[in-house]
Amino acid sequence: MTTTKESVSSHAGISNPAIFGANVSFLVLAILTLFTFVLAFFIKYDKPAHINDEDELNEKASEES
Repeated sequence: MTTTKESVSSHAGISNPAIFGANVSFLVLAILTLFTFVLAFFIKYDKPAHINDEDELNEKASEES
């Protein structure tokens, strides 16, 4: 944010460089958030093996009774 403020302070078109720097930082944050949100749909969760074994044991026990 402060780097953006310092780099645009010499431009006459930007009246308040501190606000511009904050806006740029929020834009970067929004892009990263959107990227991770989209990425979350492609991450698959697999049950650990011991949970699957317990489920199979429960199913066999219920079939036997």
